[in-house]
Amino acid sequence: LSLFGRELPVSDEGIFNVAYLYVALAFFVLVFVALRLANASRTGRAWRSLREDPLAAELMGMPVNWLKLTAFAFGAAVAALTGTLVTALNGSVFPQTFEFPLLITVYTMVILGGAGSQAGVVIGAVGISVLLEVLREPGDSRFLFYVLVVLGLVGTLRLSRRLAIVVSCTLALGFALHALAGAIDGGWTAGAASGGGRLGEWANEWVVVPGNLAGWITPVSYIGLVAAVLTLTLLHGRLRLALLVPTLYLAAFVWENVMLAKPEPTRFVVLGAILIAVMVARPEGVLGEKRVEIV
Repeated sequence: LSLFGRELPVSDEGIFNVAYLYVALAFFVLVFVALRLANASRTGRAWRSLREDPLAAELMGMPVNWLKLTAFAFGAAVAALTGTLVTALNGSVFPQTFEFPLLITVYTMVILGGAGSQAGVVIGAVGISVLLEVLREPGDSRFLFYVLVVLGLVGTLRLSRRLAIVVSCTLALGFALHALAGAIDGGWTAGAASGGGRLGEWANEWVVVPGNLAGWITPVSYIGLVAAVLTLTLLHGRLRLALLVPTLYLAAFVWENVMLAKPEPTRFVVLGAILIAVMVARPEGVLGEKRVEIV
């Protein structure tokens, strides 16, 4: 990487070089400030007006076509600068570099942080990047999975008797199924949970992990889990609580037997789940502003 005639090494014996990180951070700050100033300028206000209602903006005398061209040119310039940095880091660039998984990752960052919010997009990018790295390690991803399950239960059921009933019934169901499967055929519980650790040892005693996972189990468990989750959205009261117990155990079974065995696709499945959850719970993102459409 050359900067004003000075050569900055991109990598050193396969390790990411700090000099390149400084260059990338410097460009990030410059682009962030430039976008901030552009957003607060007269042109930025015109862009926002055009986004909200193109017809009203045109009736107010704004040059709609020119504004669209400048917005496209500004975005293309930022994309070109980013592509230059990526190419310098990788040493080459091919169409396969920007395949569908990368697009999903970027889209999730924007949706999570909030479209139209620079700070939100930065938070989304940092959060998703950290999450993808955590999901590479089975032990870390297992810990994250069960923490999110517990937080989801607490957020949904609060600290109540229903929460205690669901947790205790789920644990009891798991130990009972594990004991029953082991009694019927020892091979059904002969597998070892990926990642190890104390949590892995506990999961190995609670979740049925076959020594040799049959090929049909993966699609059937996936479909069953999706069907159970969709059914939960249609039920209420005690029926929902009753179905929640086997659904939680089925989710743990899928995670331990299917997801942890394939960390690469698992990362993007998790991204898809996050994307769906955010779009349902908070479509504007973490720091995005709600848009009011006047019809």
